[in-house]
Amino acid sequence: MLFGVDPLDHSVTEALHALGMQVQAGIPLVRSLTSCGQMCRLASARAAFTEAAQGADAGKSFDQILASLGGVLSYTERTILAAGWEAGRAEEAIGLVVEQRQLMYRTRREMRTHMLLPAVTFTAACIIAPLPRLFLGGTMREYLFSSLGPLVGAAAVLLIVRVAGRWRQRRHAGHLGDRPPAAGMVDRLGLALPVWGLVERRRNQSEFGLLMGNLLSAGISLIDALRLAAIALPNGVYRQQIAVCREAVIAGGTLSEALSTAGRWPPTWIASLEVGEVSGELDTALRRLGEQAHEGYVRAVRALGTWLPRLIYALVSLYIIYLIFQLWGGVLQATGI
Repeated sequence: MLFGVDPLDHSVTEALHALGMQVQAGIPLVRSLTSCGQMCRLASARAAFTEAAQGADAGKSFDQILASLGGVLSYTERTILAAGWEAGRAEEAIGLVVEQRQLMYRTRREMRTHMLLPAVTFTAACIIAPLPRLFLGGTMREYLFSSLGPLVGAAAVLLIVRVAGRWRQRRHAGHLGDRPPAAGMVDRLGLALPVWGLVERRRNQSEFGLLMGNLLSAGISLIDALRLAAIALPNGVYRQQIAVCREAVIAGGTLSEALSTAGRWPPTWIASLEVGEVSGELDTALRRLGEQAHEGYVRAVRALGTWLPRLIYALVSLYIIYLIFQLWGGVLQATGI
């Protein structure tokens, strides 16, 4: 694992679950944080909970206590917890965070399971496919280059993606101020890709709806909730759009009007938000839309999990075809045909 704590570390999720039960039972926060921190698998996560317990013992605010957990909880998760604590609904907020983390953890495990057989197939193809050329007079150096080259390349790509993801996570977690982190090329590319773009859209819509609904239910104003959402969303394009929508709301517009001009929100969102604004239940409408988007996000992730193995099989097929043509080219050249 690179760069600290896994953002979906299951032991941290279990610690949060235990924290919610202890808070509901009326156990003091200092004692709850201390005991729950011992459930964490990594020493860095246990140290974060210990620091949070020390902050609670020193009488710090709940926001400052949550800041100590910045290494194990995302900005969105800490925002939901802070909003629930302020509204007197800490147990419900902790339960929501735990449910989201458990769902994402299961989804990630499912995707890794789907990728296991293609990865084994790719490795076997890299080792076996170059053997005929070696038996027909090729050198060991050529064989190692043909077999290990694709494996090293695939490992390098995975490492780069892992490092880039953790770097973005740290950069986002360390961001301060009212201006959201700027959208980068990776953010725009992620939305443009066929299957991954659907995953990105559903993820950002889900987190926006759930976060805004909980913030508004906690009594936070719409403008302040939009400020927090503009920093918390994972994709920079959506962060910038929400920042623009916030300016439109400050100028006197409604949220539905602001989102309708953004261009990345389905018509059902606009219609539901209009009804919520008229009925005074905007928070309920946002939570319902967020839950629906989350279901779509899970389906999109599972679809991605079925497409990635197909992509790997296609790459394996192309690699084998390339080696076959290379082998026959060598045979024809050796026979003088």
